[in-house]
Amino acid sequence: MGESVRIWTDFSPEGACGTLFAADVLLTADCRVSLVPLPLWEEKTGNTILEYSGWGEIPPEDFGKFLAGERPLSKTELRMLSGKWRTLQRENAPLRAVIGGRVFSVEQDFYDSFIRRLFPEESCTVGQLIGRVLGFYQFGIGDWLVAERIRLMISSGELKVIGQKNKGFYGSVISKAGK
Repeated sequence: MGESVRIWTDFSPEGACGTLFAADVLLTADCRVSLVPLPLWEEKTGNTILEYSGWGEIPPEDFGKFLAGERPLSKTELRMLSGKWRTLQRENAPLRAVIGGRVFSVEQDFYDSFIRRLFPEESCTVGQLIGRVLGFYQFGIGDWLVAERIRLMISSGELKVIGQKNKGFYGSVISKAGK
């Protein structure tokens, strides 16, 4: 039997897809495979809860404390995860999202309604809107995706740039078209 493989997984779309992909690659490997899931939250001293959306939020020196949650994956579990990955490949969608802990293929405008919901009545900067969306919904996605969707909303005429607060796109002041 070859060396053991440890998969560090989280509930972000990248983490979930990466786990499914790794399971597919490792399905025929002659090695032990284990999974270390990132907990959704961790209680700290002083009545504080830290919520996590991805391993990128964890300093590397803190990874070891999460090994208590490590568990081996059976060949049956690897086959199931591999099957999910192959289904996603066949769907060949432009975007994937985690909904209720499961990965789904979605249309590229999936996040647009969430952006619209949090757009204020008055104007705001692109950076403020991105912060509101990511902070409120905690999708586990990066700011780049939300920024690109806002760019498309501007180019389609749904939103308009009315000024510049700071340098760069994130400093652009935007409002709803017609305001």
